[in-house]
Amino acid sequence: MSTTLRWGLGLGIVAALALAAPAAAGGPTAPAAADLTAASRAAAAPATITALGRFFAATGAGATSGTGLAAPAGTAAPTLGGAPIAVYSLNPAFVRSGSAPVAVLQYVATTATSADGRSASVWAAPSATGWSVVNIASGNDEARYAAAAGSGAVLFQEPQINGWYALRGDRVVPLNADARSAVGTGMAVADYQRLVHDRYADKQPGSAYEKSGTAGGYAPSAPSSPLPLIAVLATAALGLIGLPRLRRR
Repeated sequence: MSTTLRWGLGLGIVAALALAAPAAAGGPTAPAAADLTAASRAAAAPATITALGRFFAATGAGATSGTGLAAPAGTAAPTLGGAPIAVYSLNPAFVRSGSAPVAVLQYVATTATSADGRSASVWAAPSATGWSVVNIASGNDEARYAAAAGSGAVLFQEPQINGWYALRGDRVVPLNADARSAVGTGMAVADYQRLVHDRYADKQPGSAYEKSGTAGGYAPSAPSSPLPLIAVLATAALGLIGLPRLRRR
């Protein structure tokens, strides 16, 4: 298992979950063009470019700290490229009931490239004052998985197992090994709903699982496990406060 650092900019991302209220079960409503434009502008803002320079300096060869570093003098500024990518996350309401959409918008990602060719993903989400950058993550997972998902598909995560999927019509298709371990070559939305309902329906806010204080992990077959749905959303609500964090690939 490889890991990459991610750097939070001090704003919560949970507000993004309510950005686009889907009109019907199945596929969520895509962000409006104006929202994608606003997300791109936030990613390209001077403050973001400065933060990217610090991020790449902190995660470059020989870096020993992820705090307070500046890009070396004379280093070319990072560049942004590619279309903004809407990234969705498994919908707690879908887990409870198949009548809800499969996923809700989590953030919009833009790929950044350092002067030496390294990649990072800039996450933007809506805030009280408009769209804001909420995180920078090393690597270009979002761009890679969006390309694999294909045009017209919804790219979404099951964060509890680090699963990445494409929602194509009425079918959930895996995009990485973690997702394939859960759904094989893919399954119908109704079958996927039964799967995640069995896994997580009793582990959501207000559940006995939460109240027992055991909401620190979910493990279908092993003691070492990712965060359950409630813990993932709670972490997002707290915000990512400038500390290096790990992202599995």
